[in-house]
Amino acid sequence: MPGVSALLVAFFPTTPPAGLRDQPPIIGTAHGVAALVLFAYFTLFPLLLFSQSKKKVGIYRWCGWLMLLFLGLIVAYALAPESTRRYLAPWRPVLLLEWLVIWAFGVSWLAKKRESAVNKAPTSHRTEEPAAV
Repeated sequence: MPGVSALLVAFFPTTPPAGLRDQPPIIGTAHGVAALVLFAYFTLFPLLLFSQSKKKVGIYRWCGWLMLLFLGLIVAYALAPESTRRYLAPWRPVLLLEWLVIWAFGVSWLAKKRESAVNKAPTSHRTEEPAAV
């Protein structure tokens, strides 16, 4: 499902600006829904998968809940009255919130990578010479 969502985000562009209405509005809606599904799957990494760890569970949950908060704000913006969206539009709230979701995901990913590197047992190196044939 996340792979299909990523493809839909890539193939269906966002809603065009007001002057360029060459594409049907359903294309922008498909993009938004697919992006929401994709980002929702991203939140499952820190909330469910990474938080199974015994060590840095706090940072994973914190990042996951922040991601959900940012996604909720995107949905709230999309469902807000037109006057509110028009007022907030110059600040590009969807772009900003998507950026924050990706950053929170990145922080959790890097924390997990760091934890995995610390937990990894050192590999022993061969010190003896290979036998001659």
